[in-house]
Amino acid sequence: MRVISLLKEISLIRPNIWLRTGLRSNSPKEPDYYILKGFPGWYSYNEILSSLSEAGMHGAIVDLGVQTRSIDEYAMTLKKFLPKDREFTLIGFSMGGLIALKYADNTNWKNIKKVITVATPFGGSPKAAYLPFWKATHQMREGSEYLDQFQKMKLPRNKLLCAYGEDDDLVNNEHTHLGECLHEKIPEQRHVTTQLYFQKHIQHILEKHL
Repeated sequence: MRVISLLKEISLIRPNIWLRTGLRSNSPKEPDYYILKGFPGWYSYNEILSSLSEAGMHGAIVDLGVQTRSIDEYAMTLKKFLPKDREFTLIGFSMGGLIALKYADNTNWKNIKKVITVATPFGGSPKAAYLPFWKATHQMREGSEYLDQFQKMKLPRNKLLCAYGEDDDLVNNEHTHLGECLHEKIPEQRHVTTQLYFQKHIQHILEKHL
């Protein structure tokens, strides 16, 4: 069943999803939660939207196309999709967490209620070194000078929640936290399943921390 569920989430065979840019919402109402996908952006994350709907929460996935360019570019692109006059929460998976936090820092956390990162490689990933030809993976490799800025960011108290799985095969769990952030351990194994089965835990996490 888990294999079938994972295959449904992979949008590689549906380029209309992984090549598109824009918002996919679960409600005609303004979203309170904006979901940022991980590298390279080919998972649909539709189950996350369904879980939010079941909990009566309004969310939207921010599609940024194939996410191989620099994190800074995507953080700038977010300005086109996020509200400028009301509070909202960003939920970033893996690379999406870096994009979310870079956006928050660029805007001095204006209108941001909370940033939730899931299995985000703040300390880099050893596997990223295998794909040095893309700007995104070059920035996310272990020892990357680019990632140093995240360690130095001034974080508002209780506004950053870092979630991570029990055993991540791509990112050392010690590298998924920043400073005095709130922590939440998810009972899932492996990097991909921690992201894609986050929907089972999202309602509990949001009710606990928001």
